[in-house]
Amino acid sequence: MFPIRCPNKNDITVRMSAIQALGIYKALQILLPYSANEWIKTKNPIFDNKTPLEIMLQGRVADLYIIRRYLDAERGSLYE
Repeated sequence: MFPIRCPNKNDITVRMSAIQALGIYKALQILLPYSANEWIKTKNPIFDNKTPLEIMLQGRVADLYIIRRYLDAERGSLYE
């Protein structure tokens, strides 16, 4: 029988980062299919006057989650 391998902390972090990045990409394609690159580089008061790219490049999964949560909320408002 094969031993069960528990994923290490780095493995879990990489997977969570990838899931957040895919969610951000999907939301941007829905919300801003032609101007996503500009939005990523534009300072936003919601993010303490930083660009979304600056937030995402801080290196924490939680920062990716902040951007994804914001975009998901914006995407949800399309259907109200």
